[in-house]
Amino acid sequence: MQLSNFDDNFNNEISQLVQQYEQAVKTNQSIFFNQDNFESIIAYYESRAELDHAYHAVQKALEVHNYSAMLWLKFAQLTFQIKDCDEALQYLDKAEALDPSEIGIGLLRCEIYTFEGNYDKALELLQALELKADKDDLPEIYLQFCDVYEDKSEYNKAYEYLKKCIIQDTTNEEAFSRINYAADFNALHYDSLAFHQSLIENEPYNFNAWYNLHYSYKALDNLDKAIDALEFALAIDEDEDFIYIELATLYHKTKQYDKALAILSEMSTLFEDDEEMNMLKAHNYFALEKYKMARYHYNRVIRIDPTHSEAYYHLGLTYQQENKWDKAHQSFEKAKELNNDQYDFLLAYANSAIVLEEEDVAMFTVLCAIDLMPIKSDAYILLTKLLYDIDDLDGVYSYLDHAISLQKNNVAIRYAKVAALLLQHKDKEAQIQLQELLAEDATHHTILFDIAPDLENNFIVQECLSNL
Repeated sequence: MQLSNFDDNFNNEISQLVQQYEQAVKTNQSIFFNQDNFESIIAYYESRAELDHAYHAVQKALEVHNYSAMLWLKFAQLTFQIKDCDEALQYLDKAEALDPSEIGIGLLRCEIYTFEGNYDKALELLQALELKADKDDLPEIYLQFCDVYEDKSEYNKAYEYLKKCIIQDTTNEEAFSRINYAADFNALHYDSLAFHQSLIENEPYNFNAWYNLHYSYKALDNLDKAIDALEFALAIDEDEDFIYIELATLYHKTKQYDKALAILSEMSTLFEDDEEMNMLKAHNYFALEKYKMARYHYNRVIRIDPTHSEAYYHLGLTYQQENKWDKAHQSFEKAKELNNDQYDFLLAYANSAIVLEEEDVAMFTVLCAIDLMPIKSDAYILLTKLLYDIDDLDGVYSYLDHAISLQKNNVAIRYAKVAALLLQHKDKEAQIQLQELLAEDATHHTILFDIAPDLENNFIVQECLSNL
């Protein structure tokens, strides 16, 4: 059992009560509040994360109500929160002496044992609690079992206890939330799928069951079924904003861009416009090649959060698609300024610099990208293209050879080296390496043409491709 909880908008009565209490403490007056008032004061401090004040309030409460098991339990909880386990266990002994039937005492004791790594003691106590518990208390006990087994890294058992908790209480949101991650960790999505389907057979309007069914389908890469399940969840409860976002995301992944925009438009009528909603709208407009509308929403994100580097980056991509390279370059530069550790930002900025013939900027930025992620191929391809454009391919081999030494199976970087060899008319070496590459992986040979479109008409390339 827990003491009373309050949300942030405390009514005048509670505020006045806290003021009276604080004035009494300040002036060292005797305090004679009843237990309910003390519980309200303690809950007030807890809700504001003022645990020291809550702790002292319990001490004051126990001076007046020394025979309250609930206050001793609360004192133990707060003492455990500051990690004084031995003292917390002593307070639990006092609480148990006053009310042996209070289930919260045993649960907190198990939590302390788990924290200390005394798993056998925790499990032994939980098994005893399970045998004598009322039906309504079983979900809390099963969640505590789950905590112990997670701490022991016995995740299959944790998963099974989450199922038990949900069977006992089909409205338990904590268990519904945790079981998805347990299924992820144990690769139990097929089991989770069947479990939630059985729940839905008995409770067709169980929102959490439909939501988790969608999660299982999504984990199994069945996005159409995931969408169906999520649409059912939305029909049951239209007041959860995350459902709209998730559904729009799935529509986007399945290239149903108009549907994604429709659900986001519906969301806009129910919830406050925010950056996540606008980013999703922009992404869908971008996919539909409606770049002006995409820009409108990326700019809305930037107005909400001027430090949103992703929005600046994607804004630049809209200009890039329309060959408005000056504006694209400015947007990429801003994204890079806000977050200089994003590989894609650096590449986009370097690429726009190449187009604008700002070779020094491009060179510096490409090398930054290589330093950031030395085993990714895109920067090496861009570097080869840049050095070809400025007629300085001799300098590229040291970078490419080093990259190949780091990952010999990266065919993209090896194709970049072949491109450099061909462009420098080192035909024999180029032909040998190209033949080897085509035999190994012909699908990436178009990298040659990305670096230098003229290579498509190169005799050696044509001859090697004709022999496939």
